[in-house]
This record gives sequence, structure tokens and C-alpha cells, in this order.
Amino acid sequence: MHLTCPFCGSDAPWEIWQASADLKEIGELFARLPANVRDKVLFYMRFFHPEKNAPSHGRRKRLLKSIVDLVTSGQVRQGHQPPRPTTPEIWARAMAQMIAQGEQGKLKLPLASHNYLIAIAYAAADRAHADAEQAREERRRRPLREEPPAVTEESRGPLLELSYLYHRALSATIGLMRPDPALDLRLARVDNIYTRAQEAHGQDLERLLIEAREVMHADN
Repeated sequence: MHLTCPFCGSDAPWEIWQASADLKEIGELFARLPANVRDKVLFYMRFFHPEKNAPSHGRRKRLLKSIVDLVTSGQVRQGHQPPRPTTPEIWARAMAQMIAQGEQGKLKLPLASHNYLIAIAYAAADRAHADAEQAREERRRRPLREEPPAVTEESRGPLLELSYLYHRALSATIGLMRPDPALDLRLARVDNIYTRAQEAHGQDLERLLIEAREVMHADN
């Protein structure tokens, strides 16, 4: 059986890949990344070397390991700022933003560090943290929602499902021994969607319901 290197396009028998410690570890590291990050990491890694100067497998391994460490740490740090909880989705979006900028020629290449990626991810994580804190404070000030009032018969179904999704997200955070940043972030996002839905109708309401479903199933 032959396999193709996702970095350089080299084709070789399976035994060759297994015989190379660096290549074997690259494969193991790649498998540790969530799927939404895995889809973008190869494009992102190309920013670290010139087109005509392919790096060694050892260098690729070290670069990939540094990315895996960032994505799986559960938080992001930038300078002396307080650490912020993060998720694979935040890292995937940060990479997507850089890839788009690279295609537009807006990046100074080759990159020497992950500093710009970290800055983008930190800004997103900081906004999410602020949203989660605001939602947590609002929950302290109000009782649990009962079944939402149906403005019209058409809106009743979507609002009921949104209420169900909100309570699912909320129940996942109750009784935990310690806060879970990912669950808090998910709850804050669903809470925000539910609040916006109170004033929505028709297609806007349907779009918000779809958005809430995607949030609830993002990590499944």
C-alpha cells in the first residue's frame, strides 16, 4: 500500500512511512487535531517556508507539534494579558482568516512564529469570554425561563425548540466540579441566539434555529 505525504506530495510504500520516526510522529500529531483544524493546518503551515525551499520532516514535525500544543491546551495567552478559554473552532477560524489574508497577499511571508495566529485567536476568545461573563451575570439576575410565549402559531415550534436547546446547554453546566470553558461558551452563544429570537419572525427565526442547532452539535 502506498501513501502520499500531505505536505510535499511524496508517494511511498506504507513500510517507508513506518520506518521514519519523524513521518510516523507527524501522522500521529496530525490525527490529534480536531477535524475543523485539520482541514486548515496544512495551508497554514505553508506560510512558514518559501515555496521553493521545502523544510525537513523534522522541522515539519516540530512546527506541527507546536500547533497541536496550542489547539489542545484549552486556553490562549498573549503577552501579559490574562489567559482566555478557547476551543478548536476559534483556532480554525483564526487559521481561516490568515489563509484568506495569505491568498490576498496581505501576509509577510515566511512566518517566523505563531504570534499573529495567537493574536487573532486571543481577540476572538476574549470576546467569547466577555459574552460568557455577561450571560452568566444575566442568568444570576433572572429565573430559569419557562416555555416561551408564542407570538404566532408559525413561531411557536422554533421558539419551543430553541428553549429546549437553551435548557440542554444550561443543564450541561450545572453540577460540574469546576467550570468548563467550552460548555460555558456554548451556553453563552445559545443564550444570545435565544434572546435574539424573541424579536425574530419567519426566515430570520428559522436561521437562528439553524444557528443554535449548529452550536449544539459543533463538538459532537
